[in-house]
Amino acid sequence: IRYQFYDSVQALCSYLRGVACTRALLSAAGVGDAAANATSSAIVWVLKDGLGMIGGLAFSFFAAPAFDGHVKEFRLAADIFNDVGLTIDLAMPYVASSSLSF
Repeated sequence: IRYQFYDSVQALCSYLRGVACTRALLSAAGVGDAAANATSSAIVWVLKDGLGMIGGLAFSFFAAPAFDGHVKEFRLAADIFNDVGLTIDLAMPYVASSSLSF
């Protein structure tokens, strides 16, 4: 039961971090700015999600044979990659937002 408690706390923190990252990414894309182009925000969002899905499918295709024997290593790698990705999302508002305009 102790593991489940810590797993639930970690899941809650990941969810809240995801909400903060989504807000930061949308802010960087110009959502909420009257001068921003809604189309560029939508394109950035679609590219982010689309590339994430393609990357996940490619990784699954190539890593599936080794997954059964290395479950813990894959879980650790997934957490690290998720943390790196969310850190990049959080940093987006501090990057020149003009680079996201199409």
